[in-house]
Amino acid sequence: MPVKRDKKDKLFSQIIRERSDYKCETCNKDFRETPGKLTCSHINSRIYSATKWDPDNAIAQCFGCHKKAERLPIWFTMELERIFGRRRLEIVHEKTTSGLRFNEKEKEEIYKAMKETYKKMLDDRANGSYGYMNITNWM
Repeated sequence: MPVKRDKKDKLFSQIIRERSDYKCETCNKDFRETPGKLTCSHINSRIYSATKWDPDNAIAQCFGCHKKAERLPIWFTMELERIFGRRRLEIVHEKTTSGLRFNEKEKEEIYKAMKETYKKMLDDRANGSYGYMNITNWM
């Protein structure tokens, strides 16, 4: 059964797609004209609370690359190593398997930090910023 998406999940997805400037991070295809065709792909499943909204655990991918990642996990791992480096993947794995869970107050604090990040990203774009945006990890 799929994990239900809430307002935090939807905002997180927007942030990841905006971070990439609406480009697939694996094939580099531009989706600014068709943003609905770009997905937020989690490196480790959204079922893990510790990294569900961690920007280090997500990548913007087109549907084709997302499906390819699901069918060919070794290809996806190699792509992630190429894009982010092995150490980042090791850190994400450690966080994911930590067992960390958030209470409702902590989840709302994360949501607030995500809203602030997204607003800053949109302001930066409005002021001429383009390309991939490095963002502060709120996790």
